[in-house]
Amino acid sequence: MLTEFGKFLKKLRIDKSETLAVMAGKLGISAAYLSSIENGTRDIPGTMISTIMQQYHPGAAVMHDLLKARSATPNKMVEIELASLPPDPVYQQTALMFETYLHLLDRDVVRQIYDIIEANGPYKNKGVPGIIGDDS
Repeated sequence: MLTEFGKFLKKLRIDKSETLAVMAGKLGISAAYLSSIENGTRDIPGTMISTIMQQYHPGAAVMHDLLKARSATPNKMVEIELASLPPDPVYQQTALMFETYLHLLDRDVVRQIYDIIEANGPYKNKGVPGIIGDDS
């Protein structure tokens, strides 16, 4: 079953004139795994979005499309690679707390968290000191 995220990845790969092997190498996965993600038979790795950002430096419009495709493609499980987080322990502790407590939080609290993350995404905080993505 082709997913929105799979369609996005395939389009990005074709737009960049890359083979499965080339894109997979940039994303740090096998070509077979990339093909499975494109075709919707494998879940999207937790680090996939950040790796795409690092490797392809998409503009705001493409980033919007990427996040929209990601949100339209549900995973059975979401994975956060703790080693990929900044070394400050608060990042790892927050990730572990999400794993443990997210399902227990009131919807309004989850919405507040969502709004904070949405407002502080890497392409929405240009010029905001102290935020990742700040150009100042």
